[in-house]
Amino acid sequence: MLKKLLFYGDIFLLARVFRGSLRISLLRSFGREDLLLSPASRDLPPFTGRGDREKIIRYVNLCMFLRRKLGMGNTCFNYSLLLCDILRKYSFDAKVCFGARKQDAEREGTTFLAGHCWVAIGDEELTSSYKTIFQYP
Repeated sequence: MLKKLLFYGDIFLLARVFRGSLRISLLRSFGREDLLLSPASRDLPPFTGRGDREKIIRYVNLCMFLRRKLGMGNTCFNYSLLLCDILRKYSFDAKVCFGARKQDAEREGTTFLAGHCWVAIGDEELTSSYKTIFQYP
């Protein structure tokens, strides 16, 4: 138990991530999607290392787990917006990528487009089965 508490010992980061997730949920429910990603304000001390990036990803994953336990909806869109927003606040060059791919329907024998979004950091090339259509910002 103590090991787990030390693993998630940064209560300020957890609170910031959870507050960000609530902000995203509220803005989406009020139809204010234009305000979802704040510009990179860089108002927080910059994290620069890969370990710092992994720490932020770990805390966002924990927040999404807690949201699921509270009955809040989780989608790749919510996850990507939250992760991108928090990374940008800590001076990472993060972008939300939107993509699509053809997917066969098992029962009807038809093909349709499946959509997905994810986060790219810097100039990292992500291998994905989805073709990138758009990146924001």
